[in-house]
Amino acid sequence: SAYTYTTGAITSACTVSVSFAQMTGTLTSPSCTVPVGGSTCSVSLSWGITNPIGTPTAITASLMTNLNVTNTLTSPQSGVQSATVPYGGRTFYLYNNAQLLATAASAASCASETTWNTSTCSLNSYTITFNSNGGSAVSSITADYGASVSSPISPTKTGYSFAGWSPVIPATMPSGGGTFTAQWTPNINTVTLNGNTNTGGSTASQNIATAATANLNANGYTKTGYTFASWNTLANGTGTTYANGASYTIGTASVTLYAQWTVDTYTVTFNGNTNTGGATTTQTLAYSTATPLRANGYTKTGYTFTSWNTLANGTGTTYAEVADYTIGLANVTLYAQWTVGSYTVTFNGNANTGGATATETFVYNIPKALTANGYTKTGYDFAGWATTAVGVVGYANNASYTIGGADVILYAKWTVKSYTVTASAGANGTILPATKQADYGSVATFTITKNAGFEADFGGTCAAGSLSGLTYVTGIITGNCTVSVTFTVSTFIVSTSSNAGGTISPASRIGVTYADNTTFDIAPNSGYYIGSVAGCSGTPNGASFIPITYTTGNIINNCTVTVSFLHMTGTISSSSNSCIIAGGESSCNVDLTWSTTHPIATSAVTANGMTDVNGNSGTSVPFAVPYGSRIFYLYNNSLKLDETPIITSSCAANTEWNGGVCAQIIVGVCGTSFYTCDKGTLTNQFDDTNLWAWQCDPAAAP
Repeated sequence: SAYTYTTGAITSACTVSVSFAQMTGTLTSPSCTVPVGGSTCSVSLSWGITNPIGTPTAITASLMTNLNVTNTLTSPQSGVQSATVPYGGRTFYLYNNAQLLATAASAASCASETTWNTSTCSLNSYTITFNSNGGSAVSSITADYGASVSSPISPTKTGYSFAGWSPVIPATMPSGGGTFTAQWTPNINTVTLNGNTNTGGSTASQNIATAATANLNANGYTKTGYTFASWNTLANGTGTTYANGASYTIGTASVTLYAQWTVDTYTVTFNGNTNTGGATTTQTLAYSTATPLRANGYTKTGYTFTSWNTLANGTGTTYAEVADYTIGLANVTLYAQWTVGSYTVTFNGNANTGGATATETFVYNIPKALTANGYTKTGYDFAGWATTAVGVVGYANNASYTIGGADVILYAKWTVKSYTVTASAGANGTILPATKQADYGSVATFTITKNAGFEADFGGTCAAGSLSGLTYVTGIITGNCTVSVTFTVSTFIVSTSSNAGGTISPASRIGVTYADNTTFDIAPNSGYYIGSVAGCSGTPNGASFIPITYTTGNIINNCTVTVSFLHMTGTISSSSNSCIIAGGESSCNVDLTWSTTHPIATSAVTANGMTDVNGNSGTSVPFAVPYGSRIFYLYNNSLKLDETPIITSSCAANTEWNGGVCAQIIVGVCGTSFYTCDKGTLTNQFDDTNLWAWQCDPAAAP
């Protein structure tokens, strides 16, 4: 540090000499390794110093007692100092006279295969795992590095023998542990080939290593009536199938494969043996298996199939139709056997109404007389027999008949009987023709004419018929009969129809003779009027508030008299119930709106002292209201329909009614006196937009 130098007493010129020296230092420190189980390691620190200022020279570090390396001021000087370094490292400092001269850092790390555990450097722990390679599981081994390792219990694997580990397990735990894989040697398994109900031959078994593949031995078994099909893992064939000589990969155990057999088939040929038609398809049967024979499809006219036989002449073995048949080791032929047939003729009455004819039996192709007809049919004669219900006669009664190869039905044929229908008519009409032929069960048609105003009434012995227009059709004809017609004057019904609002009497008239007329009394209810009456050729009536009698025209058919009753109503309203009369005017206006429903005549709006305003309706029409009030009325056909409330009128402000108009009220002032003058009598005045002014003239004051 700086200081002051003081000379001695100066007696002559002299020189003060100063020598400046720099103090420096060096410090180096290596790294070190913490041993297993330790927390520190030692290093040798190399130091040096030049021009020390004081003593001692010391090496310091955090959490370490100072190390004094020299106590002399010799310059330069150096040395080596041993020091301890904790795990992680330590920084050293070289000081002299409280001055830092140099620093050096030493790193301290754990030895190889050790790891700091917060207090010491401990050995690393590693795990050896075992891959059983398809075998049973083996537990892993965990130990410190370099510790002794024992081999685990050997795994097992079905179909294989254990052959050791790869790589070989070391005697001590290696760095990083490791994975070791089991090695296996496959076992030898046997494939036994089973004949599975064979009747002859043999097939040798074969040995195959586990999971190895080999071609199966060719089948050497035989079975009568069967052909070898394949091998199967189950005797019933529901397992896995392998072809003869197929490639086979064995599993982990010996197996048995079972021969599978397909039954051989042979044909049964069916011979019609003089058949005249049809066919029966050849049948394929499995060896030694009972199977129903096909149903016979052959036919032979006039004969019935009875059975099959192994010989055409029927002296062999007989089999019924669809009988069970067990075939041997060869194809066979079966021959149809036939019996001549008997057939029936059934007689159908074909809509007969009585009687019967018995069924008759015929031998094929032998002629015989038909049974005599015993059927009857009302209104018909028997004509013979036909082969269809709608066919023509082919066989007479008792005719000779030769039957074919099937049952038949013969249908009775009938000829309808014809009858005479006789017609007659009374006065005032005709019926034509006079006679007509009609088949039994049919109808007869006649044409009538009748004089105007007459109706036809029918009688006679024929079944009752019907009339449409001028055509009469009888009922069903069952014998000779008559139709008679008489003509009587026509009568009609006159009906009525009306809406609510009145009455019409009577409600109808029944039995009005042709060309006569009739009357009805019609009366409206209170508040209604007769709007219109029409119908039945009467003269139409107009509107009426009073009862009337309506007379029809000449009645020539049923008809209806129609009455319409109407209810006339009306409304009238004002836009306001009061109005203001302007100065100088005698009335003010309001707007009236009115309407009339079902008017009889033209409506009118009226009021006292006012000319009527005609019209069935109006909208916002202005009407005058005189000073005081006025009521407006709505009339139609002298009938009051409605009226307004009392509408009042009054003079405007500053005006008053003078008997003719609403006059202006003037208030004047002259000096301190007030007076009032009417607009009509004021002197010295002038008018400027309804403003009044005058000269002061007390003499003019009223």
